[in-house]
Amino acid sequence: MKRKFLMRLAVLLWIPILSGCSPGKSDGTDFHTPPNYQGIVPGQTTEEQVLSILGEPDQISTSTIEKTRYLEYHTLRVAAVFPLESQIVGWIWIEDPANTLGEVFDGYGKPELIELSNPYECFPDEYMVTSLYYPKHGIVATLWNVPPLSREMILADLLYFEPMTLEAYFERFGPLTKCDKVIEWPGFEK
Repeated sequence: MKRKFLMRLAVLLWIPILSGCSPGKSDGTDFHTPPNYQGIVPGQTTEEQVLSILGEPDQISTSTIEKTRYLEYHTLRVAAVFPLESQIVGWIWIEDPANTLGEVFDGYGKPELIELSNPYECFPDEYMVTSLYYPKHGIVATLWNVPPLSREMILADLLYFEPMTLEAYFERFGPLTKCDKVIEWPGFEK
């Protein structure tokens, strides 16, 4: 389910690039505050407030399988996601946020978990993506790179959600798959 969720959002948020639109940038995330996008805070901000801040979305879609509703802003490369029975933002997906791995590390330190994955195929040791989990801060940062890592690497996307334990995160968003690999923090390349 996690893979389907990630792939769905990746495809939806890449449509503007493929159609020639230029990607929007975030408003400059401060990694020392609760995760938010332009004041939209998961678990606090209502749908009405999202519409007031970001305007009408480019697309609204619903997933009965994931039991979620997406307000998608293609030019901003942002999706606000709501549980179906709620008017409160459950999580925010920001693609191409223009932040570096160094900024995330300076704000939160070493991640609680690092996952290597390949969103397209399940080949042992053929990883393309590194995800850094900070569930107690309500953030997962993803790179289209694998170690060695550098502070200057630009994030592929950010997922903001209400802070929770690592166990609660995997209960909510789904477990790692047999194709994923968990590694220790490798440090930054010299």
